[in-house]
Amino acid sequence: MKILSTLLLLLLTACGPKGDKIPHTPPPPPPPVYMEAGLTKAIPLEGNHVPMMTYFKYDYQNKFLFINFWNESCSVISEGTFKSSTVGQNLIPGTFQNGGFPNQLYLYFVLQIPNSSSTSTPQYPEELEYTLSLFPKGSTEWDGFETVSINGEQTVMNLRYSDPGVW
Repeated sequence: MKILSTLLLLLLTACGPKGDKIPHTPPPPPPPVYMEAGLTKAIPLEGNHVPMMTYFKYDYQNKFLFINFWNESCSVISEGTFKSSTVGQNLIPGTFQNGGFPNQLYLYFVLQIPNSSSTSTPQYPEELEYTLSLFPKGSTEWDGFETVSINGEQTVMNLRYSDPGVW
């Protein structure tokens, strides 16, 4: 029994810890909370319109956070935050989509455009349908298409947005 105990003790000592072989380098810093990009190029493809979005902030989940649309900065984190902005106050419920596709920034919504008539209650004869679909081009640029449709008349522009450090 004494020999068995001694063998067990030697075996446990031989198989014991050999030192900590895990490298102790600090983890990398967390990524920034958001990135930003501004309009650097616009080419009309079908029809002609002024680019409606000139600047935006987005996150690592490829969702827009803030946009500069018609020279107004609005939050587009959710349908509710967009609807609380001046631009989004005429949003048609259920027509807002932000993201949803891998490796792509995508924004879609439909607004009712009030008619400035002489009556006291505003009329909404026109609908503006907006789609922005951007794809990464390198690590600092996004290329894609902005489509604007007003009552079925569609215009399309090819746009490029770049990180402000590239401007």
